[in-house]
Amino acid sequence: PDKEKLFLVLGLLLSGRISMGKAAELLNLRIDDLWLLMQKLGVKYPIIDEEEAEEEVNAYRRIFESSI
Repeated sequence: PDKEKLFLVLGLLLSGRISMGKAAELLNLRIDDLWLLMQKLGVKYPIIDEEEAEEEVNAYRRIFESSI
């Protein structure tokens, strides 16, 4: 993703205005790829609510089920 869009979306994510799933969607990334990118950039995102946890569990299930 281009830098401006990336930092705009990360700002929205970190301010709690959008979810991790929505941020990944806006950046055309999978959630796990967004996590890796944030890790590489040193961006910490410890805040996770129940909805986001459920989205992430479902995303990982889709990933692992499709690889079986």
